[in-house]
Amino acid sequence: MELAGKYIPTMQEGINQSLKILSNPRSTEAQQNQAMIDLAYDQDAINKLNKFNSQHYPSARPIPSLPAEVLNRLPPINNTDW
Repeated sequence: MELAGKYIPTMQEGINQSLKILSNPRSTEAQQNQAMIDLAYDQDAINKLNKFNSQHYPSARPIPSLPAEVLNRLPPINNTDW
């Protein structure tokens, strides 16, 4: 849990910034593409933290995933284990 507690606030700030870019009609295509890539990596990190927590801290609550409307649009990333 220490790992998640240390990084989640920073991740949340990045997620919020990316979602703000996606909702801004004045954002450029390059900004929107980078926001989607950033969100894909954030979701991958959330998945890995949840997997780690479930194995080592079974009573821990999972970290919520990104909203479904965002998840459905994320590009694939090179998903490697830590």
